Amino acid sequence: MVGSAASTDTRADWQKANEPDMGEILKVLTYAPVKRYKYFIDMVIRTECIWACGVGERWAMMDDEHLVPFMFPVWPAKQFAYLWIPPQADLSGLEVRPIPLDVALEKVLPSLEVDQIAVCFDGHDKGPVVTVEKFAADLQKALAAKKRQLN
Repeated sequence: MVGSAASTDTRADWQKANEPDMGEILKVLTYAPVKRYKYFIDMVIRTECIWACGVGERWAMMDDEHLVPFMFPVWPAKQFAYLWIPPQADLSGLEVRPIPLDVALEKVLPSLEVDQIAVCFDGHDKGPVVTVEKFAADLQKALAAKKRQLN
């Protein structure tokens, strides 16, 4: 695990209002990886928030068979993350937390000690996997496109 985790949900009401309902979430989880990734990017740009899991001041990472962290799991809304968290006792204290998009791009992603991002994984650890660099670049590109549309 790496990085600091925000301890409270400081999102604005408009961000909370843009959360998908359970029907939409279940539908998205049936999407092919490319479509799920596009949904993720679109949702994050709309809400300006990424969701991840943390314990204390650290972010949760996915480990390989040797218990070496190799992937940072993220979701476009908190309910997606709750569907991913396995019901295991060793995950006590794990919380689903928002990361403001600007904080993710400026602080969290550059500080990661892993090379891959697990995007919108489901309860079976299925979903798109991209490099941290591609992930950050795609978010920055989509954010720039949104800013151009607003001007």
